[in-house]
Amino acid sequence: MKTQNLIIAFVLAISIIGCKKEAAVEFKQRQTVLDSIQRDFTETISNGSPGAYAVGYQFNITSNGVINQLALCTPSIGVYQINIINIDTGKKDSVSINITAADTGRTIFSGITPMVVNTGDEFSLTFNDLDKPQYQYSRIGGMDQIYGNIDLRWYVYNKTTSSSVIGAFTHSQDYTFGGVGFTFEKD
Repeated sequence: MKTQNLIIAFVLAISIIGCKKEAAVEFKQRQTVLDSIQRDFTETISNGSPGAYAVGYQFNITSNGVINQLALCTPSIGVYQINIINIDTGKKDSVSINITAADTGRTIFSGITPMVVNTGDEFSLTFNDLDKPQYQYSRIGGMDQIYGNIDLRWYVYNKTTSSSVIGAFTHSQDYTFGGVGFTFEKD
């Protein structure tokens, strides 16, 4: 019996000594404004005006963090260029990527090198509609909505074959075209 108790004590001692304290894993809350737009706005499919347009929206960030993914949801198959620009710093803090939409109506996320964003930064997020039908999102109360740390401002567009609205553009506060989005993680 003593031998058995010694073996059990020895096994327990080894187990206790061998245990490592698990490192705490910190999960940052991800915010994806496209989910909010799709939930809170009325979605229709629109042919828009003839010609290619850069379409999207402007937004502010209310906390420091990073944008680490861009997203697209479209009813039309194609290769779309998505462009995000920090309006305060211009092209210095911008990212442009291509997303291929081979399956209509499905949101596609694409990782980017994280963009560091600071409280108050204003951004433009647009893509080229390829002169194809796109989702139009409208809301009776207008577009100016706050979702977590993201303050949607207004819809922006420019008739162009690029995805950028740098320079002259027009905006509306009642609706937005295109299912373009991003993922934000607060510091």
